[in-house]
Amino acid sequence: MQIITERVHPDEPAWAYFTGPRMMPGYDEAEACRMVEFVFVIRDDAIAKYVRDFGPASTFPYIPPMFMPSFGEETVACLQWHGERHRNDPKWARRLQEYKEGSTLFADIIRQEEQRHLFIKNLSVFGPAVSVQRNEWSHETSWRNYRDRRAGKTGPVLNLPKGR
Repeated sequence: MQIITERVHPDEPAWAYFTGPRMMPGYDEAEACRMVEFVFVIRDDAIAKYVRDFGPASTFPYIPPMFMPSFGEETVACLQWHGERHRNDPKWARRLQEYKEGSTLFADIIRQEEQRHLFIKNLSVFGPAVSVQRNEWSHETSWRNYRDRRAGKTGPVLNLPKGR
C-alpha cells in the first residue's frame, strides 16, 4: 500500500525522485504508457508519493527512466529541476538513433543464417550464381554435426517429447 499526497512544497526535503515512461492504470491500452514524475517525501513518519502525469509517453522522444535517491538531502524543487532537464534533453534520443543507424545486428543474423544453410546443405559456391552440393552429403548427418558443434559451444539442448 502506498500513501499518496496531493501536493508537495518546493523547499520540502525529498526522499527520492523518479521520472520516465510508466504503465499507469485507468487509461485505455493505447495511452496506458504515460510520462510520469514521482516525488517521494516524508509525511508523518512515512514515505508519501506525489504523482504528476505529463501525458502519453509516445509524445516524448526516447527518454530512459531516471531515479534519483536523495534521502532528504535535496529539495523537491532541485529534483524536479533535474527531472525537467532530463525530460527535455534530446541526448538519449540522438544516441538511440545513432545506435540504430550503426547497428549491423540484422545483417549479421541474415549472414549467419545463410552460412548455416550452406553448411547444412553442404553447398559449394562458385561465383555469384552457382552453388553445388558436394559428395552426396546427407542432411541428417549435417544436422547432427551442426547440433554437436553448437552443443559444444553452448551446452547440450534438452529435447523434450512433443506434447509437453
